[in-house]
Amino acid sequence: MFKTILKGVFTLVLMFNLVFSFGQSATKNTLDVLSKPYNLSSAQQSELKALIDGANKAFLEQTTAFVDSAISNKQQDFLKAKAQLEVLQKLISFDLQPPVFLNNDTRQITLVETAKKINFNTAKLNTIIKLFVEREFKLKEFEFIRSSAIAYANDAIDFHEHTYDVRAIHEDYSKKVADLISLEEYEALFKDSLMPIIENTSKKRIETIANAYNIVEDKHFKKLKYITDRFALKKIMIQHYYTFDHKKLHVSRVNAMFEESRAIDIAIQEFNIETNGFDLSSDARIAFFVERSKKAGISNEDIKKLVYAINDYNKKINKYYEDLAIWQSKYVIYYFHSAGSPEIYEKELKRQVSKIMTIDQFEKMFLHQFKGRIDVEANLRTAKLRITYRNLSSAQLQKLSDMIREQVKKERVIYEYYGYDHENAIQRLRASKYKFDKKYKETLKEVLN
Repeated sequence: MFKTILKGVFTLVLMFNLVFSFGQSATKNTLDVLSKPYNLSSAQQSELKALIDGANKAFLEQTTAFVDSAISNKQQDFLKAKAQLEVLQKLISFDLQPPVFLNNDTRQITLVETAKKINFNTAKLNTIIKLFVEREFKLKEFEFIRSSAIAYANDAIDFHEHTYDVRAIHEDYSKKVADLISLEEYEALFKDSLMPIIENTSKKRIETIANAYNIVEDKHFKKLKYITDRFALKKIMIQHYYTFDHKKLHVSRVNAMFEESRAIDIAIQEFNIETNGFDLSSDARIAFFVERSKKAGISNEDIKKLVYAINDYNKKINKYYEDLAIWQSKYVIYYFHSAGSPEIYEKELKRQVSKIMTIDQFEKMFLHQFKGRIDVEANLRTAKLRITYRNLSSAQLQKLSDMIREQVKKERVIYEYYGYDHENAIQRLRASKYKFDKKYKETLKEVLN
């Protein structure tokens, strides 16, 4: 046990030493790295050295040799982030020539180098770096506190309330950055660091298009790659920039998807490639929808109508939130009026779906979405049956249980299929229940006799 604990302490010390070193010569190395970009006075170097020594001392005093390596890693990350924040705050207090950053963090170094290339405002860069380091500290602090609390709590179940706190930290950072710089400035500053994600997004998109439209010629690939690269960049930037505002994020992303879809559609037409008339490029969900529609026995002509209805619905919803965002940006108290609403547009879509496909096709298409709810309700009814009729054999119980499950499924499909008209749905449910109750009573009577 002692060897395990000692090994844990040594591991933490070694990992912390990557940023803040121990001993006089090691401290000097850390000091040299951090002060390299600046012309610090002797007094400033002494202050910074004292801070580094203090961080090292605090680390040795506070580090607990947790048997749980996951918690020890969280503690190490927290102490590292705390030290980083304190050093940055000390450098800022020296009133140095901007940009002020930590020369032992490659992410900050990359950011500063990019800012120099694009001639980015150094005052804004200073603020962004400060916000970034503060966010890292808050995240690491929270993760350590949370993991420690879970490890020593009596509760065996973690209900994940902490996810909202992590999200709030990211949203707060995103909001402050967005208040400081425009989307265009954000793209110029962070494009290089996000390039691996952008490239992967573009790669997946062009693979989807190639499979959907059977693209084989290199010249077609080149043109489509240009489109997917451009919109992958746009979508990833939107996703990161508008983290703090989910409505703006949704509106901006859908707009980008529509623009990308139009650009791809134009390119496909120029290629003179035979298509099935379905837009499978802008949204993987559409491709999944078309695939399930075919399996449900829906004709190509009707699938086209459904895809058109879905795209029309998305455009209306997007326009609604765009208009709402304009009102919210102008007024503290607002009385927003629109020709429609998300609820109205959703009913319109469901009405069109019910007109185009039969209820049997609807069941084949969407039953998998209702299965969880059907299982819960059917199990509850079966449990009541078991309590009421305790003498039923397994075979008898199974027979009645199967009837109940089938009826629950039928009721859910009817309700969802006619969901655009509540009164009509209720009337059809009553008729279905009446038929079921009659048959169920007869079956129950047979089983009990």
